[in-house]
Amino acid sequence: MSVQQTGSGPKASAAAPITARRAATRQRLLTAAAAVIAERGANGASVEAICEEAGFTRGAFYSNFSTKEDLLYALMQDKHQFLLDGIRRILDETAHAPVPAGADVIDDLVDKVLAANPVDRQARLMETEIGLYMVRNPEQAPVLQQVMQPFHDELARLVMEGLARAGRRLTVSTEDALTLLIAGYETGTTHLWFGPHPGEQSELDACRRALTLIIKSMSEPV
Repeated sequence: MSVQQTGSGPKASAAAPITARRAATRQRLLTAAAAVIAERGANGASVEAICEEAGFTRGAFYSNFSTKEDLLYALMQDKHQFLLDGIRRILDETAHAPVPAGADVIDDLVDKVLAANPVDRQARLMETEIGLYMVRNPEQAPVLQQVMQPFHDELARLVMEGLARAGRRLTVSTEDALTLLIAGYETGTTHLWFGPHPGEQSELDACRRALTLIIKSMSEPV
């Protein structure tokens, strides 16, 4: 399957600038795809269903994405960018701000990052379904790794910056640290929607505690 696309993605062309109209069309397709995938799953989200939800023809779809897989990769990249932007913003905003009295630096950063990156039910369903799609289609693994690598590299840098802010260092490899953090985040934000009180503050608090525990268990004071 082709993984090239003309809009954005692992092999996007830099030769053709995206017009405002085309960018708006692309965003409508991504928004529609997220809704359809959350409702029907990634396998059940046909190009036709996505176009119908967006109010476009197949021509509009294929002028932005070569295949449905290209659109899935774009959704993942947008998700990653949103998360990274939120973490960067928190680190910038707290660079010279005092930690609230009685608070721990790690606790405070995790709290702020989760608040800056809300995960609604549709987003969690979409992310889970895309993950399942990749498991069911292992031939996509090389492209998935290519898509994920810039995210992993920047997340590693931000994690190290946050730990330095807290006066801590990793006691495990960076790769293992990212695996633990991503697993904790995905599990925590999934439980947020099927715990005893779906979507409520108590479930978010449980996610926050788990992430804080993971970070502290794999690091130590400098």
